[in-house]
Amino acid sequence: CNSGPKVVPASGVVLVDGQPVTSGTVQVVPTGGRAAFGTIGADGRFTLTTTTPGDGVLVGTHPVSVLPTEDINPQSRR
Repeated sequence: CNSGPKVVPASGVVLVDGQPVTSGTVQVVPTGGRAAFGTIGADGRFTLTTTTPGDGVLVGTHPVSVLPTEDINPQSRR
């Protein structure tokens, strides 16, 4: 018996100008609820996790943040 808030699976692809974002994190932060997060893969795909890997996010409309990261090659700095 699960008496907690309903969590549903959620996943997607992060694109910028039609190209995948290749690393970073997606965060969903419900008001008064536990946040969900997902790591962005090399193909731009992510799957959200709230309590157990890949379980999803709390049902509702929530703010979403995309936090891209970029590896910097020291050789490219000149």
